[in-house]
Amino acid sequence: RTIVNPKGLCALCPHTNHRVMAFPGKERGLINVELFDIQRQVIIPAHESELMALALNYDGTMVASASERGTLIRVFSTASGNMLHELRRGAERAIIHSICINPSSTYLACSSDKGTIHVFSLMDEDRNDVKDSLQRNSNPLASSSSETDTQRLERTELSSSRSGNVTNKPISSGVSVSTGQGSFLSEGQQQSLSSTFGVFFKSVLPKYFASRWSIAQFRVPETRMICAFGSQKNSLIIIGADGSFYKVLFDPQKSTECEKVKYFKFLSTEEADVH
Repeated sequence: RTIVNPKGLCALCPHTNHRVMAFPGKERGLINVELFDIQRQVIIPAHESELMALALNYDGTMVASASERGTLIRVFSTASGNMLHELRRGAERAIIHSICINPSSTYLACSSDKGTIHVFSLMDEDRNDVKDSLQRNSNPLASSSSETDTQRLERTELSSSRSGNVTNKPISSGVSVSTGQGSFLSEGQQQSLSSTFGVFFKSVLPKYFASRWSIAQFRVPETRMICAFGSQKNSLIIIGADGSFYKVLFDPQKSTECEKVKYFKFLSTEEADVH
């Protein structure tokens, strides 16, 4: 049994040896995962609002979902119900039309009514690179002048979110803080000031910068589109309700626009309007 499910949301694992099914639970925002092979049910509190989209990965170990807000996509372990990734599509509300995960569970893609296909990385190496960078330069005030304010805020928030608390470190010796009378703050005052900055970043901008952003995008007409990963490496197939067909390639090493390699239009404008 599920909550009222007018969209008919349901996801099945395509693996021939793993029988896994995911569908909305009995309450708003819940995902019910049925692990038939081990006769186990896992209920995941995925979102606060209604579910809009669901997808399972190839072997049924991950389930991805989006709510009616459409700003975040969350990926959970089907075995434990723990959240593995939080992916940010954008800040504005959107209707998510489709979610898909590639066979190796390293990338996720989604389409929405905003006319942009987003590709996200599900590999932990990306976060490890960020963590290594944070360890090398943990003080946001001592970052290089070429670093933008947004990058500095994101770096600080990721550091605090990974450790589970606010990092409380004194301001480094490379930065001096003057009281206006030529004297400098004591070590205790410096620690307090550093802590204040950390609390501000964590309380004001936690979720926005802690979420993982897309590594590639592709613009399409603002019509209903569904996407799936192709057989070619790092490729996506996109099909629209207007009869359009796209095959695009993305480069995981560059956060950039996908490259369109094929395009067909199977419906005329009049036929697309009827459908």
